[in-house]
Amino acid sequence: MATCSTTSIYAAISIQSVPPAARAKWLSHPNSYYFRYDQKYDWHDASALFRNALVTVPVRTVDRFPIRIIAGGCRIVDAHGQDWDDDRNYSGGSTYQTEKDIVGTDTPDLYRSERFHTGPFEYRFEVPAGEYTVRLKFSENYFSRAGQRSFDVLLNGSKVLSNFDIAAAAGGPYRAIDKQFRVKAERREILVQFVPVVGNPKISAIEITR
Repeated sequence: MATCSTTSIYAAISIQSVPPAARAKWLSHPNSYYFRYDQKYDWHDASALFRNALVTVPVRTVDRFPIRIIAGGCRIVDAHGQDWDDDRNYSGGSTYQTEKDIVGTDTPDLYRSERFHTGPFEYRFEVPAGEYTVRLKFSENYFSRAGQRSFDVLLNGSKVLSNFDIAAAAGGPYRAIDKQFRVKAERREILVQFVPVVGNPKISAIEITR
């Protein structure tokens, strides 16, 4: 199976994404606690912010659109030429992958990996205020029959799937099934939460479009 780097919701900019010339400038400043970078990777003194504050807040950037990520997996290009990014923006959970074939899709790799957790976990995306379409991709790749896994899914605090059993909904294991919803991002974010009912909640891929 492929190995790829993953990024949590608290990583503002991946150093691998910084142009080489700017990377040297980024790393040259001696004190990483008292500066910040703008979009051109120029550093600015922010020591006053730290002298006057007792806590710091993680920097977050607005996600680029469309948002397409492989939960627990690596970047791919699907059968329609669309790019899907490495797993990122998650909080909590572990990963699992299968090599078995997934039916009901023209891109099985979208469904072979997953992020799961014994308790609740979430994905958080920073977006401009507006209305979006969220597509969640699932396949039951561990249990052999319905009734062994079910969970709730919430979008920005509103429950959109209740007691969702992937195998029951898809007609068995190793079968792709997508769920699509419209959501308003009034607070400039899209929060996708997975809450266990029976067994571990999981997700294979997430797509967010305007």
